[in-house]
Amino acid sequence: MESHGQRIAGSRFYRAHCPRCGEPMRVTLECIEADTIPECEQCNPPHIGCGIPMSLRCNSVDGDVDAFRKAWDQ
Repeated sequence: MESHGQRIAGSRFYRAHCPRCGEPMRVTLECIEADTIPECEQCNPPHIGCGIPMSLRCNSVDGDVDAFRKAWDQ
């Protein structure tokens, strides 16, 4: 396995490790050069959204345009 900062064989990415847990990751050259290694998806999961389909948000039954807000208030 490649060490930190080495190019991964057959890839355009470079080896890095999560600063929080040490999980091996692949990052771009810009991350290596700027020394800005992001946390892995386990330590910093991506935003998964509100879970309400766009059609319900925009075309609610009662004419309320802000159906998103109603979901949080209930």
